[in-house]
Parts: sequence; C-alpha cells; structure tokens
Amino acid sequence: MNYIGKTVEIDFKNALKEDKIGGLILPSSTERVYIIKQKSGYNVGILKENIISIKEAKEKIKQIEIVKEKIIKQDNNKKKILICNIGGTIASKIDYTTGAVSAKFSAEDLLNLIPELKELANIETYTYGQIMSEDLKNKNWGEIANLVYSKYKDYDGIILTHGTDVLHYTSAVLSYLLDGIIIPVVIVGSQRSSDRPSADTTYNLLGAVKFIIESKKGGVFVSMHSSSGDTEIDIIAGTKARKLHSSRRDAFKSINLEPIAKVVFDLRDISKAKVKFSDSYKLLSSGELEKPGKLSDQVYLLKFFPGQDPKIIDYLGKEGYKIIILEGTGLGHVSRDFIPQIKKTKSVLFFMTTQTIYGRVNQNVYSRLREIKDAGVIGLEDMIAETALMKAKCVLGKYSKKEDIIREMITPKALDMGSRTE
Repeated sequence: MNYIGKTVEIDFKNALKEDKIGGLILPSSTERVYIIKQKSGYNVGILKENIISIKEAKEKIKQIEIVKEKIIKQDNNKKKILICNIGGTIASKIDYTTGAVSAKFSAEDLLNLIPELKELANIETYTYGQIMSEDLKNKNWGEIANLVYSKYKDYDGIILTHGTDVLHYTSAVLSYLLDGIIIPVVIVGSQRSSDRPSADTTYNLLGAVKFIIESKKGGVFVSMHSSSGDTEIDIIAGTKARKLHSSRRDAFKSINLEPIAKVVFDLRDISKAKVKFSDSYKLLSSGELEKPGKLSDQVYLLKFFPGQDPKIIDYLGKEGYKIIILEGTGLGHVSRDFIPQIKKTKSVLFFMTTQTIYGRVNQNVYSRLREIKDAGVIGLEDMIAETALMKAKCVLGKYSKKEDIIREMITPKALDMGSRTE
C-alpha cells in the first residue's frame, strides 16, 4: 500500500527494544526507508525491514491554514507600524508533501498568523521578496535601505522579517545606510518555520512591536529570543548582533554591549509585556538621515588560520580589492609571514578584527602586534568582523581617498565600537 501523504502509526523494532512512532509519510529517496514527519516538525527515517506493523492514524497532521482578512480597522490611538517581508525561515512553512521548508509566507500571512499584533498597533504589510538570506547581495541591501528610506516618514516603526543566517550582516549594513533614522527599524528572524509548534516567530515579532511602541529613539535593531523560553526577547543594536548557534531559539547575542532593551512577556496576557531599557539605550543618538549610498564589492573578509599562505594577500590585491578586513587570532594576530606581504601590497587598506567574537583588538600588548600595526594594519577595537565588512562596503561606496576611508572606518558609528567591553 502507498502511504505517502498519509498520517500513520508504526510499531517497529530498533537495536534495543520495540518502539512506536507516528507522523506523516513523506517521499523517500530509497524504497528501503519510510520518512516520517512528526508533529514536532522533525523528520525521522525508519527502515521498512524493522517495521512490525503500520496503520493509518485517526488524527491527521495538517498544515496551518492562513485565513486572510481583507479589512484591517485602524485605531488612531495606536502606533502605525509597517511589517516588510524579506524572506527566510520566518517567512517559510513546511511543505507536508515533500517535508522541505520553503519561503511561502507573505507579510500579510504572518500578520494573520499572529492576530495579537493587531491588538497592539496599526499594522500594515509589504512584501519585498521571499529571499533566503544567504542569497542576499549588495543590490538587495541597497534596495531594502531605499525602501525603508522611502517609507519611514509614514510610520512610527518598520519591521523587516528576515532569514537568520546572515541577519547580522543586514542589521549592520542597514545601521550605516540608515544612520540617523528617527524611527526604530527592527529586523526579526525565526529559527523555526512559522507553522511549526516550536516556532519562535510570534514572540520575536511581538517583542519588536512592543519595543517600537515604547521606544523614543530611532536606529536599526534586532529582535530575537533571549533564552529558549518565550518570556524574554532581546533588542540588540544592529552593529552588535551575532548569530552564535545554528538552531537554538536564543542563537543571537549582543556582542561587547548589553542589549538595548529586553521585552519581558506575561504569557497569560501579552498586553502586560514590559520593555526594560538598558544603559545602552541611553547611548543611542539621532542625526540627519541621508539617502542611502552605494555599496562597494571591493572589500574582502579574510579569516586567518595557522599555516595560511600569505600569497592570498597578493592575490586579493591583484583582484582589485581595496579593503581587507583581517580576522586575526586573539588580540589581532597573524603569522610573521603575513607582515612582509601586507607591507608590499600598497593598493590595499588593512583593518584588524578578532576571531574570538567577544573582546577587542589591542595592538600594543605583544611585539608581534606592534609589528602588524607598523606594517599598516589598523585595529578596529571591539567591532565584530562581519560588522567591519559591511561598514567597509558603505565607506568605500562613498569615499575613495585613503585618509577619508581610514577616518570613517575608525570613527564609532551606530554603537559599532565601544570604549569598554562588556
């Protein structure tokens, strides 16, 4: 009998004992195995030769159906927020025919999946695209920045739903392209697709909305789980966000700076959620927002490793790269072999960050570090490597003179560098 697409209950034997499992049968690449989609959303493979019995289950696994509302009433006493969908897991759902996760939710789908959002604010939606975050390029970041620039005067805040894998690249580049913006722009991701029971979508979005409602300052921020539970959401400065785990709901941390705020939920009544602002919030300042500039492709992030051939520096210089962000070990080390190659490559500006993620570069501790500094490598204090890459893209897109580039790179902006490390 063909069980594909049917919800079943299976008795089977494993190495130690007999066991039971239930779920939806998915197509398999081999006839020897049943692939079962469990209620949790995870797939399990069972060898057919180990199956004792199989039968259709009474309780069927179904996809979450999205019921779209055509009319959304506006309340003049509530803040007006735009949710713009970029793509990624937060805008994805499980295809129960294939078991794959694909980008299928629009911003409107997310709004109707989480009706509580409309209780907190006047929400409007817009879909830029349904792009998995690893496919984003300079062109996309420029378009997203210009989209926000074209709409920010009409809203109290803008939420961008985004894939988590390169979310911190986007939060960093938008922090520079939108430097001076007077409203909060909050980037929200989800580690689990939005139709899964374990999805973190709801509270990440609710946290972003609550922060926008309470905040009196603008900037670019990230809203993600503070822990594996749903009670607390971190609001992180866009230049200080970093994904530190591949799958945990609390994968994002604020690096070298305490979160801007924490949104604490009462799970019995979301309207009682409280926003607790930190001392970091006081550091936020607004300036004059300019139309987003261009991004340069002539920037390279180079991770140093022991035994690495320093000829990579010469190669990158000949390929036309103008800035190399070095990700050195510890306080900013590279091997002695790198120093002559750096000195020789006059066409490139070198900046140093650290692989340790937490902590800062200090070029005055060891003699080797001073040699690296004397070779022309400029330390970027506690700036995250990915943030440095995106800052360099923005700076090189605007300036061509070395003195201007160096000045802009070492000038703190959007909390990207601090005088002390948490």
